[in-house]
Amino acid sequence: MELLGATLLLAFVTSATAALYHVGTRQQRNARFYSETQTDLKEALRRITRTIRHGGWGGVGVVMGSSVTNFAGVANSTASQIIVSVPQPNAIGSDQVRIYMDGSGNVYAQRNDSVGAGTLMLAGPSSTIAFRYWQTS
Repeated sequence: MELLGATLLLAFVTSATAALYHVGTRQQRNARFYSETQTDLKEALRRITRTIRHGGWGGVGVVMGSSVTNFAGVANSTASQIIVSVPQPNAIGSDQVRIYMDGSGNVYAQRNDSVGAGTLMLAGPSSTIAFRYWQTS
């Protein structure tokens, strides 16, 4: 009888310890994923902000209207994409950079001389992105 009682007590302690371990592991994994997502979002937003601010320096800024000639099928900066002229060091003129979100939620930065979608900045965070910008004279 004593052996049966000790076995039941050991089984109870073991199952409680395993449950606590499982809960702790799940919480740690969720916290890690949350932290990684925050870091990825911050890095992408930092790069986007840096590109737009750099493009706004030196009088070039956001490209509007018929100035966009380097991206096939793209006519203008809109709420879903922004095209910025970025001055290049040791070069005359500037390059254009298009920041946009594709249909699957990936955010890309595409240079006017790049082939394909461009550089992936953020993989699928959401289904929408909006750019609000003010152009000054």
